[in-house]
Amino acid sequence: MKIGIGPCYLYDYGAEEGAKRMARHGYEYLDFDWYANTKNPKLYSDDEDEFIRITEAWRDTFQKSGYKVRQIHGPWEGTHTDRTEEARAERFKKMSMALRAASIIGAEYMAIHPIMPFGADKHTEEQAAEMWKINVDFFTRLADVGEKYGVTVCVENMPFKYLPISSAADILKLVKAVNHPYLRVCLDTGHANVVNPAPAEGVKLLGEDYLKILHVHGNDGSDDLHYNPMQVGDTVDWEAFSAALREIGFEGVVNLETSPRTGDTTDPEREEIELRLANAAKKIAGM
Repeated sequence: MKIGIGPCYLYDYGAEEGAKRMARHGYEYLDFDWYANTKNPKLYSDDEDEFIRITEAWRDTFQKSGYKVRQIHGPWEGTHTDRTEEARAERFKKMSMALRAASIIGAEYMAIHPIMPFGADKHTEEQAAEMWKINVDFFTRLADVGEKYGVTVCVENMPFKYLPISSAADILKLVKAVNHPYLRVCLDTGHANVVNPAPAEGVKLLGEDYLKILHVHGNDGSDDLHYNPMQVGDTVDWEAFSAALREIGFEGVVNLETSPRTGDTTDPEREEIELRLANAAKKIAGM
């Protein structure tokens, strides 16, 4: 296994210095946040030339600086943005553009959340059935787009206890129902620490055939807090999680969906904090 992280080094230090610092700390892969804001014209322009210009500029930055982008996070704006057919059509368009962008910059995977037409709170039986139907149709079509661009769509488990499609088990059921080679699973450890099965059990449930990418972070078991792994208050069983990855033969990237949180500390202190997080990721990866 290798380790990766989101774009914190890129944003904190600039492209070239950030890449050098990442490499020095042992990271080999970058998870780029293409989800930023679905209304951001720089990422989701209706102008074909502008879309290509922005996307190729990112690609060139990554190639010049040495970043290897294995996965991106697709567009998502919250739990109440999928209520209408028009809204879902807009989301499908944006996700399709993100898949195309992933292909251009060389990413193999896109993590994305399920569609939530009735929010994340309790659902009636009729709402749960409708949510299921909407998601099966949506991800069947989106997986076809992923196949077109050679990018696998990975549906992510969620931290919402009352959402009918939230746990890793729910996501696996959805992916199996769609039955498409370009639709697989992103396991989010923080979300799984809130909604069972727990991270280690989620790994074993998904297995190597369905588990393709990870979002790795912790919390206290009550909310999606994005703690750094092994920090004070984190209750994820990282030893069990690491053992489960080895048990299924996971050969992907232990990708952190968090950051060192260095604040205004001076550079030597910043590097100590950054290395502490990188070493936690290496321990999980068995490096």
